[in-house]
Amino acid sequence: GGYIVHLSVVMVALGVVGTSFFNEQRDVVLGPGESVQINDYELRYVGTVERQKSNRTEFVSTVEVYRDGKLRYILQPQRAFYPSFNMAATRAAIRSTPVEDLFVVPSENLPDGSVGFRVLVNPLIWWMWVAGPVMILGTVVALWPQPVRTTAPASSRVARTLARAGGSTTGAL
Repeated sequence: GGYIVHLSVVMVALGVVGTSFFNEQRDVVLGPGESVQINDYELRYVGTVERQKSNRTEFVSTVEVYRDGKLRYILQPQRAFYPSFNMAATRAAIRSTPVEDLFVVPSENLPDGSVGFRVLVNPLIWWMWVAGPVMILGTVVALWPQPVRTTAPASSRVARTLARAGGSTTGAL
């Protein structure tokens, strides 16, 4: 159990080192069809769709993510405006792998159709998330009751040995 808990501590340390020293962040403004390169990713902004809901207006952007020249996935970060509260809320699009996480966060929709994005690449953050359940598992294993071994007291063993040898068990040893 203790080894498993220590493994989880190493996993957290790995995640902290990765996110602290190797992360990359960039703020960009992209118009439809424009792209930006960050680390090994090329992000291409396709466009934004406005959706009217009963209590809010949603702006859903579509961003294509390329790696090695191939389309890997499509992300859809969102901004919502709540007129009754005069408040905006943002929902980042996140692509998480054991190696790194890619965050695309919309920051502003501009009148010309372009959108401001904050793009973050955080390596090894996944390991910090996995470390929690591993630590719980290690704690459960460490706290699990050990089987009780029943053994005869030492004085009984000595008496049996002496009896077999023909010695006395009542006198001084």
